[in-house]
Amino acid sequence: MNTKYYVPLLVAAAIFARPASAAFCWDDADQDAYAQQFAPGLNGGVGFLKWEDLNPGDGTTFGGPFLVPDSFHPDEQALRGPDHRSWAIYGTSAVGRELVDELSSGTWTFLAAHHVKNTFNMGFSGFNLTSVKSSEYADFAEGELIRFGYDDWDSANKQEGGICYSVNSGLTYTFLGGADWKGCRLQYSVSWNGQGTYTLIVENLDSEDEPIRKTIHTALQSGPVAMLGTAIYGDDLNAGSIVFDAYEVIPEPAGAMPVLALTVFAMALRRSR
Repeated sequence: MNTKYYVPLLVAAAIFARPASAAFCWDDADQDAYAQQFAPGLNGGVGFLKWEDLNPGDGTTFGGPFLVPDSFHPDEQALRGPDHRSWAIYGTSAVGRELVDELSSGTWTFLAAHHVKNTFNMGFSGFNLTSVKSSEYADFAEGELIRFGYDDWDSANKQEGGICYSVNSGLTYTFLGGADWKGCRLQYSVSWNGQGTYTLIVENLDSEDEPIRKTIHTALQSGPVAMLGTAIYGDDLNAGSIVFDAYEVIPEPAGAMPVLALTVFAMALRRSR
């Protein structure tokens, strides 16, 4: 059979189809590694090293990780439905996940929910990208490229906060909206190009609000990504928690497309012989 007419279709399919199994790295809380608990030292999925316990960096660390659902945290629900599990941390604590191989450009997508229970004692809760693989108990901000997440209060402007980001390790935050998104299921996506440009997209899965989109340029914070972090800052154990799940890290599509296209082309030629 002459396959030349099918080659363009096969190439297009390889470029535009991206099943979850094709992700560079992936993990979720339903993996066997988390059947009993979520804790530093565990490792599931593909493309990651074990979870590390990190220092939030404010001199006080209390609280820690837990697995949702949990009887001590009845308000927190698994992000993918009642038949699933999700990771979570509470109090003031941080965890991190090293990539097996650092990635010069790519996209990290995941689910999260920021539960604020005591507004006056709750600070930033969210995530970061770092350029170094931190050891256990290292500073959450070590080698930080960008952090992003939720803060209920914009202290600089004395007003409601919401979704925010920082490119100076939390010294200042830029707020983007979504002040009423606490407790909602959010779909995060952050892309980087290794040259100081980051694209942050946050979609509220529990409302019809427009997604938040922001492209961030910084000349100071650039380089490959080696580690993904999660942290929460609360002045007491009941200040709140952050639930997260379904990690997927994908290489920059522009770099992956030629490889996929050539692979499919070679398969087509082989079948035509």
